[in-house]
Order: sequence, then structure tokens, then C-alpha cells
Amino acid sequence: WAHVQTRLDVLIFNPLLYNELPLFSNSTSIEIEKPNRADFSTSKIFAIVVQLGDSIDLPRNLPEQLSDQQKPTYSLMFPKKDVNEPKLRYEGIEDYNMFTPNSKYWGSSASMNLPFLPYFSNCQGYGSRIPLWSLVEQNESCELVLHEDVVPTDRFGFGTTPTGDTCTEIQIPCLYDEKVNLRASLSRWYELQAGGTLFQISKEPIDADSLNDTEFQENELLSVAIESTLSPGQYPTEVTLNIFYYQVNSDQKRLVKAVVQYSGVVENTGKDDDYIHSYTLIVNFSPMDHTTLTIEFAFGVDFYMILYLFVGIISVIIIAIFALYHRIMTRSRPVPKFKFFTYLKLKIPGAIKGISLATIPLGLAMAIIACAVVAHIFTYDVSAHVCEDNNDNCPKAYLDSIDSVYNKNPDDWKAIRTGRCGLAFLTVG
Repeated sequence: WAHVQTRLDVLIFNPLLYNELPLFSNSTSIEIEKPNRADFSTSKIFAIVVQLGDSIDLPRNLPEQLSDQQKPTYSLMFPKKDVNEPKLRYEGIEDYNMFTPNSKYWGSSASMNLPFLPYFSNCQGYGSRIPLWSLVEQNESCELVLHEDVVPTDRFGFGTTPTGDTCTEIQIPCLYDEKVNLRASLSRWYELQAGGTLFQISKEPIDADSLNDTEFQENELLSVAIESTLSPGQYPTEVTLNIFYYQVNSDQKRLVKAVVQYSGVVENTGKDDDYIHSYTLIVNFSPMDHTTLTIEFAFGVDFYMILYLFVGIISVIIIAIFALYHRIMTRSRPVPKFKFFTYLKLKIPGAIKGISLATIPLGLAMAIIACAVVAHIFTYDVSAHVCEDNNDNCPKAYLDSIDSVYNKNPDDWKAIRTGRCGLAFLTVG
């Protein structure tokens, strides 16, 4: 984010108070706070990524669009020092979404990196934007562990529990900036169905100064999934954001899982626009133990290869002991011969034949779908047309020449190909 010059002016309108002007000299102090715990002793942060999409309404706290359709490289927030002060006053905004469809806001960009949480705006103590790093590093509900007391999770430390920074039940009163009473053309963030993605977070911390310039691959991002589903006309009074991380070493954290849950669901009262709708944002931030990390596939491929090999060896040993026991204790005389290769000769041909009968026709069907619908087979490109600037959002597959009558956005070719691919898989299956 860019460096911004700020200036504090004190305006005195009453001439009788001009002589009080020297009292303001050297009376202002500025505290500069930086993140330092995502990767200890560095200013790295976990980046928030909001993607282009027309299925959900824009967050109310996105950076304002400038006159040239560019986004500012700075973020202004006005948190209140005393968190016990009343929440910000709700103000109804006429035509609050000027960008329908959302692509009008995004312009030529497809995503935006943010240092703060989207959607959760108008919150007590933070104003319109809540920096994630400040939330989990400076909140009084967080227990920050001294660097020398951090206990990371060793990959082969089965059954161990790490010691790291933990935030439990951070509760922040917020007001809905969305007009809850009114229907919207797009779903609001609390109306997403279970399994949907609200936004994404980078798994690894990045340098805060390179936030705007960083382009993430899909495997570098963690989707914040919705775990609750509300019925039409309902909204939650409690929104819980749970973030779990892997303490890689004494310095570095790696995010593994993030989910959003809704509770305290109430029915829309249908009151007028000036009625205040509020909710409590609850945030939990904690390290995962070794067992949970293993289940979440948080370790590298080599770990799971070794783990599966170890489990396989243990299974073979158990079967060998079982077979040896029965061979020794058998009452049959003479003891039957162990015909291992005869067994393989009997079983393998049938298995190969059965696999081939299923694989060959399905493989041909998958190849046709790959060529005609998605325009690639694994990493091999079989496009009928080449998109400009290596942009995949254009008609490139053979079936893309057929217009879609079901897609609300006819220019979203990625969504069209995804839908047609799913339908083709369903038909073949």
C-alpha cells in the first residue's frame, strides 16, 4: 500500500480564542503499529482476497472506486479508542449499490487483495474495516505466547499439541450496513448457502508492502466456507469466524481452515429503512493439534507417503501374524502348502479385465468432454480458439460456439464451461 501524507489541522473560528493557539503546539502523538506475529519479528500479514463474481452483493467496506475506475492504494479506517463507546450510527444510503452487475466495480480486474476483513463493517472499536492482523495480535481476548515459549507442531509428532497465539471469543458489536428489510437483486453475504465461499485468505503470510502487487495461485488461498444456511427472510444476530492455523516453527504460522457460522437467527421484521439491525461478530483464532492437521492434509506429500507406507507395513505385519498363527495351530495334516503365486494368477486377470471394461469407455467419454467442453486434458491445451492475453474467460472450447440461455452473465465463459462439464459428467455417470 502506498505511503500517504497526513496533516492534522486545528481551526479556531472564534477570534477570542486565538491566543490559545500555542496550547496545541506539540500536543499530538502518533502511534505506528505494525504486524509482527504471522511470521515473528517481520511485518508480514495474511492477505484477504475478494474475487470477481455476480452471485453475491459487493461488500459495503470495499475501497471506493476512483474517478478513473482505479482502486486506491491506501485504506482509511477510523477506529474508536474506547471500545465501550456506542456503535456507529446507522445511516440509510440511497442507491447504496451503484455497481450492478458487480463487474462495473471491478472493471478489468478479477480480484482484490485487502488487509482487512470484507463484509464485516460498521463495527464497534474498528469502524468500517477490521484489519485481520490487528484483530488477532492486539485484541485483549487474545493470549499471545512469548517467542521462546512457542511450541511448533512437528510433522512426525503424533498426538502432540502445539503452543501458540490463541484468541478466544473476540466479540465485536456490529451494525448491518446492508438494508436487511429490502430485497436485493444479488444475495447478501449472510444469505449464502452452506458450502459457499465468502472470501479467501492467503495460507502463507506475505510482506504487507507487496500486498497490491501479489498475485496468488488458487492453491495458495484458503477459502472461508459458510457452514450455516438461513431461510429466506432471516438474518443472524451472531456471526462466528473460526480461523485455525499450523504452527510451522517457532516463527511462522500457516492458515489451514477458516469457516463462518451463523446463529441467533431471527426473522426479518419488515420495519422501515431506519430500523437498526445489529449482530455480534465472534472471532476465534487458534493452532491445530497434530491429529487435526493430519486430517486436514496440512502436511506435505512426503509425510502422507511415509504415513501410508507405515500403515501398510503395520497391516501386512498384522495379517502375517494372523496367517502364521493359523498355520502353526492348524489341525490339518499335512499342513497345506502356501500357494501365493497361484492365488495371484487366479485373482489378478479378473481384476484387470473388470478395471479395463470400466476405464476404457469412461476414459473415451472423459476425453471427449475435455476436448469439447473444457478445452484441456490435464495440463495439455486442446482449445479450439486462443484467448487474448492468456485470459481463459473467452469462448475457447468447441461447444462455446453455442450460446447459453441459462447463465445470467453470458460473458462468464468459465462459469458456462463449468456448468456444461458438470452436466456432461452427470449424463455420463
